[in-house]
Amino acid sequence: MKREIITILIMSMLSGMLPAYAEPEQERKNQRSPEAAVLEALNRIILPEVSFRQANIQEVIEYLIQASREFDPENEGVNIILNLNTPPPAEDRDKRPRERSFFFDDSEQDQRGIEKQDVPPVTFTARQISLQETLRIVTELTNLRYRLRGNVVFVVPHDAPDGEITVRVYDVMPTIKERIRDVSEDLRLRR
Repeated sequence: MKREIITILIMSMLSGMLPAYAEPEQERKNQRSPEAAVLEALNRIILPEVSFRQANIQEVIEYLIQASREFDPENEGVNIILNLNTPPPAEDRDKRPRERSFFFDDSEQDQRGIEKQDVPPVTFTARQISLQETLRIVTELTNLRYRLRGNVVFVVPHDAPDGEITVRVYDVMPTIKERIRDVSEDLRLRR
């Protein structure tokens, strides 16, 4: 009877341990960061031949997305996003209504908002090259750069800021209009 109980206990302990030994690869995949997984995929995907001749950056990125899916041994591919938008000037980010000023003409203010960058066409040919090396060359030729965020590769302007940008507006001094109004109210109250 004791032997049967001990055998049952040992078997239950072993059966609980087997799944832990059977899936160490899956467990390691779950523990790595999304950036590490994308970086691994960028190195894993080897493109047999890449040839661009005066191609615009949108066509190049579309080709790399398609090739990443086609030549990935794990059939996953890589998410690549082209973002050539520059952030709007600081004064345009403030969505509060503007007061017209007597001293400055509002029409002279910069109302451009978001503009596209001028990106030179891409020309290069390579064989048996990793997707990461291809991205590095393309971004170098076009004065762009790529960065990993989560499971996405962003291709952005070279001078794009890193991380989140927080814009805070503080009213430090009252405007002249507010000062004149306050002074005139003070003078009326004194009479």
